[in-house]
Amino acid sequence: MCGIAGICNFGGKPDQNIVKSMTKKLIHRGPDDEAYFLNNHVSFGHTRLSIIDLENSQQPMIDQNTKNILIFNGEIYNFLELKNELISFGYKFKTNGDTEVVLKAYNKWGIDCLNKFEGMFALAIWDNNKEQLFIARDRFGEKPLFYYFSQKYGFIFSSEIKSFLINEIKKDLNLDFSSLNIYLSLNYLISNKTFFENIYLLEPASYIIVNRNNFKNVKSIRYWFLEKYFKNKTKDSYKDAQYKLNELIKKSVELRMISDVSNGTFLSGGIDSSIISLQLKNIDNHKMKAHNFSFEEKKFDEFEDAKKVAEFLEIEIFKYNTPLQNNFVNDFPKIIDAMDQPMSDTSFLPTYYLSKFSSKNSKMILSGDGSDELF
Repeated sequence: MCGIAGICNFGGKPDQNIVKSMTKKLIHRGPDDEAYFLNNHVSFGHTRLSIIDLENSQQPMIDQNTKNILIFNGEIYNFLELKNELISFGYKFKTNGDTEVVLKAYNKWGIDCLNKFEGMFALAIWDNNKEQLFIARDRFGEKPLFYYFSQKYGFIFSSEIKSFLINEIKKDLNLDFSSLNIYLSLNYLISNKTFFENIYLLEPASYIIVNRNNFKNVKSIRYWFLEKYFKNKTKDSYKDAQYKLNELIKKSVELRMISDVSNGTFLSGGIDSSIISLQLKNIDNHKMKAHNFSFEEKKFDEFEDAKKVAEFLEIEIFKYNTPLQNNFVNDFPKIIDAMDQPMSDTSFLPTYYLSKFSSKNSKMILSGDGSDELF
């Protein structure tokens, strides 16, 4: 996880001090490095959590040929495949990570590079030749990206809303009470709304181009549609569908095992996390660890189930137990701050503690979120 923030302004040179203040708010997303870029139209800030190519791939990354600049949060799981394809076109690489692949993919395919990426990402590219900013978000919106237009400072974007809550910007922000009504009715927000007027969430599978002509009134464009995959029913037999599903899960886990750090899983003993743990065990047994949050209340506790799966897989499992009632009051402000926007699923409480404790033994974790709903 990394943090990105920036300003694009065609009415004057961007204020880098503001971008630095915004980026400081994202240090928790990327404690390993912090860096900036500034030219006449854009200012970029980036905080890095090093997962791939630990010694290189620093951002903002500048392409020496096109002078395009990239800041990027996420992982492109098929970056090695794309890298080989780009090498066949004559591109040369100086790093071993996915960041340079993203930058050169944009150089080769432009906006269509988004259709090449398999992964989770939020990115911003300054196109030096076209003098335009390009921001985009992954297909399912795993990585967040918010944007706002300030009459004084220009088009502003960030990984988190808290970046906008600095002295120079927050005085111009107003609460959006229509969003509050929606949240109280549905327990979530719809579309690209936030709790602030004029701060918007870039929707999943969407991008925005910001140039001299539109930077005061940008529009997001959808580049991928899930609906097109459900037009026709499968003709596979049940047995064939079983085989294909197993292969898809195996490939999905393999694609995510591209990190250069220790791997692990959140293991509850349920179907979803057990399947993922099995696949990870087969791929990365020497680095793998499992993590479970144990409740004092027996009707909520799943550790015994997780332990049985861990014993069957012959993997190490770490058990974490903290009395929520003793820690909750002190930790609640930090938890809310980390969430950025309210949510109504109380599972974020044990998830917070599980993430906090497991990071001591595994820097990269696979969880069952998503597959939990499927299975």
